[in-house]
Amino acid sequence: MSEAFVEITIKGDQKLLKGFILGFLGQRDCGRAFIEQTPPEKDSPIELIVHFFSEHHHLTPVITERDLYESLCQAIQRRKKDLEAEILSAREIIAASFSFAYKTYSRDIGEALCDLFFNLPPGLTLQEGGRHKEKIDPDAGLELFAPLHAYEATGSGVVAGDIRPLYQLFRKTGRFDVVTLGKLQLEYGKELPC
Repeated sequence: MSEAFVEITIKGDQKLLKGFILGFLGQRDCGRAFIEQTPPEKDSPIELIVHFFSEHHHLTPVITERDLYESLCQAIQRRKKDLEAEILSAREIIAASFSFAYKTYSRDIGEALCDLFFNLPPGLTLQEGGRHKEKIDPDAGLELFAPLHAYEATGSGVVAGDIRPLYQLFRKTGRFDVVTLGKLQLEYGKELPC
């Protein structure tokens, strides 16, 4: 990974923590936070990635750049009574990945997905076993309820690499109804003090 990132797991109310982190960033003039609702196509400075991928309501994993993690931990520690929050762990992230699969009968969508998953930006790689397959049937009917489709594209694989472009691809491809994404998988390095 070209950029160093840390995952901080915080026990507390997610909405309150999200507001606190946004305020922390604003006060430090760190730019915008990259939060789940933020469109990934925007090419603005991103100083913190906050992704609520925990299914437990009171555990919030926060992914932050390494150079912000200590000051964010200190800010949370200073306000832990107000936030009713506790930092449970801080771990460096050494790798990230997610799996994907898709099936579509639209040529335009099939070509777009092939381009997104198989012409990856710098910092991302498609793991072995990734595949894209197109099936074109010129004899397929054009009727409304035709049993055959003239075009079918399927694909699957695992994308791995740097967390920032990986997360952007995850969000962008997750907007397609025909794409099934696996969870973001993080591989951790050493535990860090917080």
